[in-house]
Amino acid sequence: MQITHRTIFRTGRTDAGWVEAVVGVIVVTLVKRGGESMKKILIVCGAGASSGFMAKNIRLELKKRGMTADFEFIARSDTELDEYIDSIDMLLIGPHLRYMLQGMTEYCKPYHIPVYVIDQNAYGALDGGAIIDFVIQKFKEKENCI
Repeated sequence: MQITHRTIFRTGRTDAGWVEAVVGVIVVTLVKRGGESMKKILIVCGAGASSGFMAKNIRLELKKRGMTADFEFIARSDTELDEYIDSIDMLLIGPHLRYMLQGMTEYCKPYHIPVYVIDQNAYGALDGGAIIDFVIQKFKEKENCI
């Protein structure tokens, strides 16, 4: 297990004036036998609700396949990307946010995080298996390019 700590400084304006907060985030990376780390995939949608249903089905499928040590899927609102950017290996965007692909890709580029839009049919059917297969394929393609 690898544990890192980072501190995020946030400022924002409220009715009472400017507020500054320090938020500490602890990121725990599980390392499988053989030294390969678990892949963390963030799924984003508008409010985090539909991506939450998708992530739940993905986790059930991971369990069926005996792959829970290989991947961790996290579902959040697109507004929370900043909080996870340093700890994810891939970003998946709900198909209804396709219009955000270019901006998300540019944002993630300095972090070397690939960004993909989830297939609309797989997302609509909450097909966790299709998403897992897609993610595995993309990681294999990335390995072959190195």
